[in-house]
Amino acid sequence: MLVAWAQLGVQEAGEALGIPAGTARSRLHRVRKKIRAALGETVPTTLREQE
Repeated sequence: MLVAWAQLGVQEAGEALGIPAGTARSRLHRVRKKIRAALGETVPTTLREQE
């Protein structure tokens, strides 16, 4: 949420959470992967290109 909505960088989000930037980066990667799986691997930008 800090990266997507508050538009913080990964480094800044890590600092806000009190964790290293690498840990924040890993967590962000994992949550994005889970969201893609929940959405059925669709990517909104590629859907617009196919129309």
